[in-house]
Amino acid sequence: MELPGKKCQRLLSALESLATDEEALLQAGDIEGVRDVQRRFEAIMVGLGEIIGGSALSPAEKHAALPRLERLQLRRAAAAENLGKQLAEMEPLLMKLDEATYRLRATRSAYGAPSDRQRASSSKVSFSA
Repeated sequence: MELPGKKCQRLLSALESLATDEEALLQAGDIEGVRDVQRRFEAIMVGLGEIIGGSALSPAEKHAALPRLERLQLRRAAAAENLGKQLAEMEPLLMKLDEATYRLRATRSAYGAPSDRQRASSSKVSFSA
């Protein structure tokens, strides 16, 4: 069985790796990838919280983990700020898309969509001899 101190270090390393992934995904604009990393991050944090919050770690092990946790917290805060900026930049574009979709639907209902019969008759090709 894995010792609590080793498990704590392993989970911290996994979180640091995920934070690096999150930063790269944010830079690439992959919001779905960021959401996936955040879900995995939260799951690992639950396990880490149980270890650190419990009595399995020695005071020295807890003291050694705190600086890494603080650095992770700063990285996540910076990532959250970056994500907020990206979402703020996307909001006007999303509003324009919503507006265009609304106008398209209004135009379609005003002029009507071609019926299936009209589409079928316009696609027939006739050959005259």
